[in-house]
Amino acid sequence: MNLVFDIGNTNTKMALFEGAELQCMQTVKSVDAATLKDFCKGATLENIYASVVGLMPHWNEIIPAGIPIHIVDASVTLPFENDYGTPHTLGSDRIAAMVGALLHHSEPLLVIDAGSCITLDYLDENRHYRGGAILPGLQMKLNALHTFTDRLPLLTLNNVEQLPIVGNNTEQSIVAGTLTATVLALEAFIERYRQMSTSPLHVVMTGGDSRLLQRLVDVNIAIDPYLVLHGTNAIFRNK
Repeated sequence: MNLVFDIGNTNTKMALFEGAELQCMQTVKSVDAATLKDFCKGATLENIYASVVGLMPHWNEIIPAGIPIHIVDASVTLPFENDYGTPHTLGSDRIAAMVGALLHHSEPLLVIDAGSCITLDYLDENRHYRGGAILPGLQMKLNALHTFTDRLPLLTLNNVEQLPIVGNNTEQSIVAGTLTATVLALEAFIERYRQMSTSPLHVVMTGGDSRLLQRLVDVNIAIDPYLVLHGTNAIFRNK
């Protein structure tokens, strides 16, 4: 089996793959040797694949000796042409998410990862990766409102079911501003990418806030919570 990591800014996903098939997955705040051993449950590991935002510290103390570690970077072979102006700065999670999306969707393709940051990545109809956009994530916006003002409270968006436009108290106003601004921005971005495309645009979303935003954005969006894991596995499995 192959052990695959998706190491984000907030959480780490780890998964076991048998070939292309995801066998099990767990989300944790951090990984230590005991957590990893319990997750693998005696599975025979052949390789370790990782898309890395923040490098996992102490690989040598966590990973069993002798297992090859492969990390997504600008040198990996991709199923598309990378036209990013600075490919060495392109996040490995963004690369892996696009590869994962191509396993089940055709170009032109827009991949949205709604995590700590919200990233948008566009692949045109000729399979050229053109770049995209990076926005503050929902919780990052809420944190900023609390941190950089004297009296605004720190909120979360737990249990929000509909898109608020008018808040009639401070808390509702913060939710309305944060969530509605993000939804309207995504709808506008999607429309612009549609205008750039000569055939129907496919939109795929992943990340911790993807389910919430899918319900609220007035666009048909496919959801894949394990997009980065599937893409990371595919990059190295197909070598």
